[in-house]
Amino acid sequence: MLDLENVDALPWLAEATDGYSGAEIEAVCREAAMLALREAMAGMVGVVDAKAIASSVKITRLHLDQALALLRRPRTLR
Repeated sequence: MLDLENVDALPWLAEATDGYSGAEIEAVCREAAMLALREAMAGMVGVVDAKAIASSVKITRLHLDQALALLRRPRTLR
């Protein structure tokens, strides 16, 4: 679940991914989701219930920041 308690997150994400293709934005979102999932799983040692793990996952701006840093596009000269 995307944590949208901070409504400013969506305009920020739109600005941070300006010029990205749809596939690149999908990759950023997918990486953020994986980061959030790994974080949730680390806190649930011994839990094998996938629904319990999934319900505890929150994708935050921090996860999106980390994903953007990992997948940063090289700037092209124009």
